Amino acid sequence: MSNVSLRIPPTAPLADTLNEMPPSLRGVLREGFGLIASQDPVRYPQIATAALESLASPSDATERRILLQVSENEDAGKQILASATFLAWLVSTRKEELTKILSVAAEAQIIGESAVKPVTLLATLLASDKAQIRQNMERARLGAAVLPSLSEFSVVIDVRLDFEKDMTGPSGEVGLAVPVAVVHLDTDSYNQEAWFQMTRPELENMIDRLQLALDRLKKAEIWVKK
Repeated sequence: MSNVSLRIPPTAPLADTLNEMPPSLRGVLREGFGLIASQDPVRYPQIATAALESLASPSDATERRILLQVSENEDAGKQILASATFLAWLVSTRKEELTKILSVAAEAQIIGESAVKPVTLLATLLASDKAQIRQNMERARLGAAVLPSLSEFSVVIDVRLDFEKDMTGPSGEVGLAVPVAVVHLDTDSYNQEAWFQMTRPELENMIDRLQLALDRLKKAEIWVKK
């Protein structure tokens, strides 16, 4: 994806900077912009919103939820989201006029000739939200400070079996079966991850506690906006 990490100085010559990007990365972005151009422009506000949310919370866990807003095809959604997020970052941090930015990106083979006009429509939407983009980027930076941030959350259901025993040993017959949830948490820090298992009551209790935390987080967000 969208797991493209770029550090482009806002004052460096844009043409030099884009041309120095690895050809493979430029190719990925170009394909994403091509997919954006193939979308109905009616969907561009939705794609712009997804890019803003991706900037605000750049994690794999968030990505999977956002992808559903962008495309029914996961691979295409990743490319669209990567290019749209890159575009949002570009138009919000560079001082050049929008037409100049897109022209230079096209010359650097990041935006295909046939995609320039559609991408301009999306870029215009994003440029109108520069303040929000910058705020999302700063919020993501601040939120990721100090401690590792969640990047992966997955759950699989496993069934633990116990076999009956007779006088001579295990009989081979299943005597007891207990389903458990096996949870994997990963972070954006090296070697900072955890696996653990939960029974259904434990999972239900965690869901209740997470819902309470979510409700409090929403109230905190409302409070900080006052």
